[in-house]
Amino acid sequence: MADATKRGPSIKWIVYLAVIAGAAGGGIYAVDQLVVAPMKAKERHLEEELKKKEAENARLKKEKEELEGFVKNLERTERRANLWIDDQQTTPDGHITTICKFVELDKDGNPLRQAENISLHGDEIYVDALVLKHLDQHVKNGEPLKDKAVMIFRRLFSNKLKPDEGYALDVEGEAPLAYAAGHAPSDYEKGIWKDFWNIATDPNLRKKHDIRAAQGTAVYQKVKKGEYYLIELRSTGEVTMSNPAKGIQKVNAPAKTEAAAPAAKTAD
Repeated sequence: MADATKRGPSIKWIVYLAVIAGAAGGGIYAVDQLVVAPMKAKERHLEEELKKKEAENARLKKEKEELEGFVKNLERTERRANLWIDDQQTTPDGHITTICKFVELDKDGNPLRQAENISLHGDEIYVDALVLKHLDQHVKNGEPLKDKAVMIFRRLFSNKLKPDEGYALDVEGEAPLAYAAGHAPSDYEKGIWKDFWNIATDPNLRKKHDIRAAQGTAVYQKVKKGEYYLIELRSTGEVTMSNPAKGIQKVNAPAKTEAAAPAAKTAD
């Protein structure tokens, strides 16, 4: 009989090893199904969530930039001018005459034009303006000229002087220097200034030019000699008149000086 040590593995051992191998394989499969697969699924889920978050952050960033641009447009000052009170004279019976000058400024605060020796009865001085407001979508998108309210300075008058007897400022049919300076006007701009008064009173023309509102506004202050008042138009169409400082301050020579003259007849 042959030596048992020289024989190959017995069927018993083969079966035993097969069971161990099967058990090991089953364990690997179980680990893969119960541990590895869920981890991979979770990882894929996290990657998808991360992509969604990144897309959402990009959308929010874009909206934030658009909103900041919109707010910047809303906060922008489009026209500004100083009203300087050079003198006030009072008659024995108490009637006051105010002598002033109107200085329009560019975006950097430099004089564009100046009208001097404007004499107005009274001490409450009104700055009359006509404002056209574009549709909000244009203000938001920053389209040239349409991204703002546009305004003409009509006239100066007072509490003792009828508006039609006041001092005329902007010339009808012409682009104010604040809008005309620095670039060639587009056809749209030419149309706005040429038809400004008609646009203000004709709903069809307002619709054609994407104007949502047209309104006159007059801001005023009770003025005193030796003070100056800042008049500003915001891109939203708000017109303000404030008293930023006391004491006449020197300004650079303006580009254009006008002599005081009575107001031209204007439409109401």
